[in-house]
Amino acid sequence: GDIFLIEPPGIVHRAPGHDCLGPLDVAGGEIKDVVILQDHIVGQHGHRDLGVLALHRVEQRRPLVHRQHAEPPLGVREPAHGPELAGRDLHNASPRNSVISGLHYVTGYAMNQAQTLRRAADLGVPPRPTPFCERSRNRSMPPLKAPTDERPLDMICIGRAMADLYSDQIGGRLEDAVSFSVYVGGSAANICIGASRLGLGTAMLVRVGDDHMGRLVRETMALNGVNTDHVITDPSHPTPLVVLGVRDQTTFPRDLFTHDCAYLQLKREDFDEALFTSARSVLINGTFFATPDLAAVSRTALEMGKAAGCTLVLDIDYRPALWGLVSHGAGETAYIESAAVSAKFQEFVPLFDLIVGTEEEIQIAGGSPDTLTSVRRLRALGDATIIVKRGILGCVAFPGAIPDDLEQGLIVPTFPVDVMNTAGAGDSYMAGLMRGWLRGFSLEESCRIANVCGAMNVARHGCSDSAPTWPEVEIFLEKRGIRTVGRDAAMNHLHRAT
Repeated sequence: GDIFLIEPPGIVHRAPGHDCLGPLDVAGGEIKDVVILQDHIVGQHGHRDLGVLALHRVEQRRPLVHRQHAEPPLGVREPAHGPELAGRDLHNASPRNSVISGLHYVTGYAMNQAQTLRRAADLGVPPRPTPFCERSRNRSMPPLKAPTDERPLDMICIGRAMADLYSDQIGGRLEDAVSFSVYVGGSAANICIGASRLGLGTAMLVRVGDDHMGRLVRETMALNGVNTDHVITDPSHPTPLVVLGVRDQTTFPRDLFTHDCAYLQLKREDFDEALFTSARSVLINGTFFATPDLAAVSRTALEMGKAAGCTLVLDIDYRPALWGLVSHGAGETAYIESAAVSAKFQEFVPLFDLIVGTEEEIQIAGGSPDTLTSVRRLRALGDATIIVKRGILGCVAFPGAIPDDLEQGLIVPTFPVDVMNTAGAGDSYMAGLMRGWLRGFSLEESCRIANVCGAMNVARHGCSDSAPTWPEVEIFLEKRGIRTVGRDAAMNHLHRAT
């Protein structure tokens, strides 16, 4: 009579073309009730949905209830185990334990895929449903504007993908950490996952190691709706790791273990022309200009994207440690002036339609410690829209001629929130910006969405795992900001449930 939680792919196997439960092999004991969680379903418009496929009594071998991609993301549509389940909306149920006629079901977003088999009792009984924000119930994404050329992908992301090991001990030295939480990290990976959570169709082009962390990267992306057909397993080089801590609201130490790692091995033969012709935009991390081999590969990718008619986007992503300017233990260092790095960025600047960076990143790309001078230098090299991220000041955008003062650009203020961790905020910002940019919002509206995503990210622990979904962005905007969003029970529930 024990109740177990099973996440596919795992010990449940369903043969192709058959809607019944396949072989079930669990060592020891008889299992009467199982709960099966649906994999992420990416529909024709990029909607993601995680919910219960069916409540299945093993000994009766009853068929699973399937939901096709074309159906709205509601719950079970027909009686699976008696009339008491008919029409019940399992999608909007509490992400913790709930009971229907004595059977447990679980739904929610942030289930750890590493826990393939786990006693549902560990989730806590008797069940106490978490209050659900009524304004978000049954809230769906607004209709997505179809691309004019009907390309299935909104964005290809090229850049860093790795595993982040975050210290669970907040406020102490990284040297004193005793336990860690593992998330997918790397700027391009964070942006790709964040944009997918916001409803964009995204694909990642990267190499990962033939190791556990490489599989973590691939599986987490897939669970977030990212197309992983071009996440390539490298048999000889490891998936990189970053060890991070949260010391206080301004200090976030990190060690970067990226030497000779998998993403540095990206090759021209990894590119598929059909991938570029199927996408509307290509986004690349500036750290991919840091080595001669990667710079050559990056130029090839950008040229293929431009030939395919893609919008080209530069996330400057300046990390001095990844350019060899400081040691791998100084990963927190944000800026070191370097004429060689500036020259390398300026080789690529004319290719882009959109360039985004912090003030320090704009300064390194433009080659001057003065932000306005650097913005003018970038404008002289090309006609890309330039956006400067300014932290608590929001951002300022320059779609055309550069004025005499930064304050004369398009200024979009951000929203004040209680900060936990700023790492990854810029990646969530970029995901939100691309959501607006590629869905036809104005530049100001796109920057406002970006500011919301960045603000919500800094209130949480990890990077990619903290990226908000579109329903969260809607609620945040409707309330004109939520300063305590990281501790808000309804918003945290919404984050898990969507």
